[in-house]
Amino acid sequence: MRTSIISIILVACWLSGCQINPAQTTYKPINDIPFEGYQNVPIETIEDIFHLTPEAQQFVDDAIIGHTSSKDKIRALVDAIFSRTKLDLRYSASANTTAMQTFERGFANCLSLSIMTYAMVDYLGYDAVFQDVQIPEFWTIRNGQTLLNAHINLRVRLNRSQSIIIDFDPYPELSGIEVKRIAPKKLIASFYSNIAAEYLIIGDDVKAFAYLNAAIQLFPDNEGLWLNLGAAYSRNNMTQAAISAYKTALELAPDFNSAYDNLSVLYRKIGEHDKAEEIQSRLHIRRMRNPFYHMMLAEHALKDTKPEEAIMHYRKALRLDRQPHEFHFGLAKAYTLIGDHKNAEKALKTAIKHAKSKDISAKYNRKLSMLARS
Repeated sequence: MRTSIISIILVACWLSGCQINPAQTTYKPINDIPFEGYQNVPIETIEDIFHLTPEAQQFVDDAIIGHTSSKDKIRALVDAIFSRTKLDLRYSASANTTAMQTFERGFANCLSLSIMTYAMVDYLGYDAVFQDVQIPEFWTIRNGQTLLNAHINLRVRLNRSQSIIIDFDPYPELSGIEVKRIAPKKLIASFYSNIAAEYLIIGDDVKAFAYLNAAIQLFPDNEGLWLNLGAAYSRNNMTQAAISAYKTALELAPDFNSAYDNLSVLYRKIGEHDKAEEIQSRLHIRRMRNPFYHMMLAEHALKDTKPEEAIMHYRKALRLDRQPHEFHFGLAKAYTLIGDHKNAEKALKTAIKHAKSKDISAKYNRKLSMLARS
């Protein structure tokens, strides 16, 4: 199966992740020649990232009024964060914001939600740890870029035996899914990497490099940083530097599929087709049981205006897992493109049934109303 997709990793609160398996490796100096001026890009400090304004502190104080137990205080705080009549925090994949910005704007992804809530919980005097939820690869497409989404949540310790997990999807089916504690430096590096990914998406490679460089200086054992650095190099036609970055990612995480994927694209670019095909064949076999892989193929088929092919891939995804609402919504899009409104409506209704938030349900209901009027 041939693909020509350069993936960027983004901590965005979708069901996915990559392996965190730091290894002993020797890091080569980072080539900064094509990114003139990156030293002048202001980078948020740790204090900037976790700072709470007096208004945010007052919000926390108001949320816990009348509650005495640790469990009740934290639950009341979480309820206030998501309440329609209070903070009304909503999900946005691109909301890579500090605690203060998240509070003021009311939008977050799983990383910025965890950062803001950590700052609030710390203000209350409770301990919390960031966690990497290692769910199988899941890609999304934004502005023509393929994003490998990772997932982070926050575990708040109430006492030695009790804790609460805070997440946009707080009760996922995690049977058999590994969850790893994230070192503070890695969490900050992930924040920088997320901002870098957003700059890569909009084509501002200088600012993207500035954040990636800051992240790698802070925590070089994060393979996702080297994946994104490789993407930045690749976009600037620095093929050998990109290959080196992807190989560094693979030294850190030998099973990092997206690094292999990006590497195969570059091998094909420089004419080493045998290496590219060998990688793609191995990856295709490895991913056949991952429904999100079929979703990625379907999304690229839609992008290439091949709705019948997209339908085939979405059906394969649904045979493996019927729960994700994204599969049903994608199938509805594909059916609409071929004029099959009956099956599109059926798929949309199923997407609404499986949607995990009121915002997503409302979006799908609007689509359903538009389809009914067509």
